Amino acid sequence: DVDSINLGNVAAGVSENTTFNITGLNYGDYVISCNATSTNAGNVTSEKTLAININTFPHALFTYPNQGEWLHGTEILNASSSYDVDGNIINYKFEIDNNTDFSSSSVICDSSSETCSFDTTLQTQCEEESTTCYLRLEVTDDDSTTNSTIIQIGIDNTGPLTFLDLPHNDTYIISESQLINASALDSGSGVECVEFEFYNGTWNYLGIDCTEPYEWNWDLSEIPDQQGLEVRVRANDSEGNFGSYDIHGNLTHDTTSVSYTHLRAHETSLHLVC
Repeated sequence: DVDSINLGNVAAGVSENTTFNITGLNYGDYVISCNATSTNAGNVTSEKTLAININTFPHALFTYPNQGEWLHGTEILNASSSYDVDGNIINYKFEIDNNTDFSSSSVICDSSSETCSFDTTLQTQCEEESTTCYLRLEVTDDDSTTNSTIIQIGIDNTGPLTFLDLPHNDTYIISESQLINASALDSGSGVECVEFEFYNGTWNYLGIDCTEPYEWNWDLSEIPDQQGLEVRVRANDSEGNFGSYDIHGNLTHDTTSVSYTHLRAHETSLHLVC
């Protein structure tokens, strides 16, 4: 009922071979039989039939990560969306490479588990903060049929570079407020936020800014006039990686007005003490 092939005239005792193509969703159990018509025996169907099972390929699908996603730290790769319509998936193989040919790939996991623990800090296939990185998932069903899929991802375990623009080193602050300004760069998943802190014996958290330009208005009204203050900034990226601090120091806070004492001039000399 699915397909038939006419072999034409066949001589007695001669074997003939042919090929059936089962396509589309026509998987499952089938029976092959042979029907022959002769000049002296009429139309005859073979007493013997051949029972066969047509297996369809499994479907390899990533549940996590998605195409174009950044990965960092230890990630749990997930292939639970994969399926086989006429059987079961019995093996999941996860690989990583820096090319789509997977000519030099490294196997991350190869087991019956649909999940795989992947420590991105230990892999050597892909450069940090680069999207030239590929994951391949190959699944095998219970008929030993395989199927695979490839997605492109990025590896990012590096924090942003942060630059403290204001205040400069050795700044003399004569008011009760000071603008702290910073810039940040990240070639991977992108800058998320910048943190601001100051030091007056211990480091104190000021605040966070997640929108460029990254800045904070430092309120010094509760800080006595003093020398040796410091400020520092650092940024984190979208994957939660923090970069190093940029620190400026030797800041002086001095809001006390200068007073002058004038002495009476004696003869031709005037002495001024400040």
